[in-house]
Amino acid sequence: RLAEHERAVAAMLANVPGVFFRRRRNPTGAATYPLVSGSVQAVLGISAEAAVADTRGLFIGLHPNDRLALRIAFEDSLSPGAPPV
Repeated sequence: RLAEHERAVAAMLANVPGVFFRRRRNPTGAATYPLVSGSVQAVLGISAEAAVADTRGLFIGLHPNDRLALRIAFEDSLSPGAPPV
C-alpha cells in the first residue's frame, strides 16, 4: 500500500507545474530537502537530485538576491498558523 501511495505521489509531482518539495530540519538545525519535484530543473536550472543531495537544497538554484527573502519566508512559515511557502 505504501509503494502504491509513493507511485501516486511521484506521478502527481511529475505532472504539476511549479516546484514542490519537502523541507525538514535535522537534529543540528540544518535544513534538508528529502523530496524535490523534477520541475525544479526548468524553474531553477538544477536537478531534483542535486537539490536533495546538497544541504543548500533549493537555494543553490536561486539568484543570490532572492536567497534572503526565501530564507525569511521559510523561517516565518514555521510559526503556528503561518501560511506555507
